[in-house]
Amino acid sequence: MAAFLAQSGWGRRIIPADRPGVRSATCPRAPKDWSVAPPEPAATGYVLPPEVVRTMVWSRLQTLASDLKGPSAEVWRAFARQWNRGYTPVVPWPPGQGTMPLGHAARSCAGSGFAWQRIPGGWKQAPADQVLRELRVDPVPWDSCFVRDFIRGEEAELACALHHQLRLRSLIDTTTGCAKRLRQQVVWGQILDPRGMSAEVRLQEPYVLWAAQRQLCALRDQVIRQGDLLVCEAENRTARRVQAVVRASEDQVRGARIVAFLAHQQLGLALRERGSAQATAGGDVVIGAAAARLAAVRMPPQGAVCGADAITHAVAALDHTHWITSTLCTALAEGTAPALDAQARRGQQGGTGLLE
Repeated sequence: MAAFLAQSGWGRRIIPADRPGVRSATCPRAPKDWSVAPPEPAATGYVLPPEVVRTMVWSRLQTLASDLKGPSAEVWRAFARQWNRGYTPVVPWPPGQGTMPLGHAARSCAGSGFAWQRIPGGWKQAPADQVLRELRVDPVPWDSCFVRDFIRGEEAELACALHHQLRLRSLIDTTTGCAKRLRQQVVWGQILDPRGMSAEVRLQEPYVLWAAQRQLCALRDQVIRQGDLLVCEAENRTARRVQAVVRASEDQVRGARIVAFLAHQQLGLALRERGSAQATAGGDVVIGAAAARLAAVRMPPQGAVCGADAITHAVAALDHTHWITSTLCTALAEGTAPALDAQARRGQQGGTGLLE
């Protein structure tokens, strides 16, 4: 899975301008008979992360790069040149009623809307035409038949599901490392190896110290297998792609619930073992905020979950789990009272986003 996504990363340019199947015939441009206007930006404060957008555009171009000729081949090359130069559209999520994520991406590639601009230490949004001028690439013509085919794709959901698998695996690895560190700090019966513990000592030890690592390792194996299935769907472009994305999103929510629960239990144990002023002052607020986020992760979705709704539900669960896990890392670090206070204030503010 990681190798598949590495192909759509910033470090490689894998879309050649003259690839097999893209024929450059000298025929006139397509007539401007497409009266559909570019979609307006959706009324949402959430946007897809840049790496997800790049994977989405790359996957869509790979899907359409077969037996193109004439104007369609030229528009395909225009998209490829933008992607190769690092141009990344800003795509709102959810895209809005009657619109599609690829439609917003094409709108940005045509010079309207916004695009991501790489700056030292992160990203910022800038007008699309300005970013195109800085990268010295031409906008794609919106009134072309190829754009009409480009926006009718489901690569957005697939790209989100692929990156969510990697994000969930990262959360599992972080929580597993926290469990190991917490066990080293809290020694029950002076025995670190659970295989040498008696049944009586094991009953006295919290569950999160001796069973969390085993459960998280099993969950990690499941996440890797699910990611391989998603990669297979992406490479083979089968008709089961929609079902695979929905199933993966549901598994991601279930995995997030397990990680959030174990991280929440470890957080409470870590703060109690501290026994310092931070555990009584900011610790109660942090535990309360973590409990609220854990309840949000456990909350079932309203109605049927499919397509964009499944992705949105998975994003919210992963965002809450990320907050609990990062708070656990802060609690296990040395000298964390100021950091916990800041984390507590952030938890009281609430809210999650696709890109913070």
